Amino acid sequence: MGIEVSAAKVVTINDQHENGVDTSVAGNPSRTRFKGTPLLHVFARNRRGQRRDDGNPLVHALKGRRGYSILPFWKGQLMARARSILEASLEDLVNSP
Repeated sequence: MGIEVSAAKVVTINDQHENGVDTSVAGNPSRTRFKGTPLLHVFARNRRGQRRDDGNPLVHALKGRRGYSILPFWKGQLMARARSILEASLEDLVNSP
C-alpha cells in the first residue's frame, strides 16, 4: 500500500503497490536500532517505484511542507492504519527498554 504523488505534489495512497512507503497494517511496524536505541517505524519507507525519494513526500504532505499536500480522506486512512499498527505493537512498546 504505497503512495502516489501528482505533478501538483498531492499525495494519495495506492493499495495496488508499496512504492515509496509501505502503509499496510500487515507490513508494519518495522524495527531498527540507532546508536543502540530501538526504533519502531509505523510506516516503512522504501525506494520502490519510479521516484527516488524514499517516501519523503508523504512526510512533507502530512506536515504541510515543501508544497506537498494530502487530502483529509487519505490522511484519515493513514491515521487509522497507524492506530491499528500501534495498537498491535502496544505490548512491545510497553516492554521495550
